[in-house]
Amino acid sequence: MRALAFAEVVGVWDQQISREEQKGVENSADVTFMRAALEAAKVAGEHGDVPVGCVLEFNGDVIAIGENRREVDHDATAHAEIVALREASKNRQSWRMEDVTAYVTLEPCVMCAGALLNARCAAWSSAPSTRRPEPWGLATTF
Repeated sequence: MRALAFAEVVGVWDQQISREEQKGVENSADVTFMRAALEAAKVAGEHGDVPVGCVLEFNGDVIAIGENRREVDHDATAHAEIVALREASKNRQSWRMEDVTAYVTLEPCVMCAGALLNARCAAWSSAPSTRRPEPWGLATTF
């Protein structure tokens, strides 16, 4: 049952991203980074976690990728966004993520939204809507 649900979720995401590509999305980089997040979500689903992936982008480059790892790591906080923020912090030697955009395959939970906000991420985009990233604010985070 879990595998079927996972396949259905991935199918919806793929369809939505394909529709955005057909419409000629203004920023094709958004589609590229969301596809990378979707690949991370597939990895999470393959190891028994909820299929959520997150890509952190800075100046057109991927600086971190995370997938849900709660079951694998036995860690309630190992959500995709947290995993990606930890990796990015190590890579950048800083917890500050100004000018970083987060691409997440699912609307961030309260913990992850708070972490992205506290890390000072400049913007986020979540699937299945694949809307363009917007500056942080109550209208875009809750």
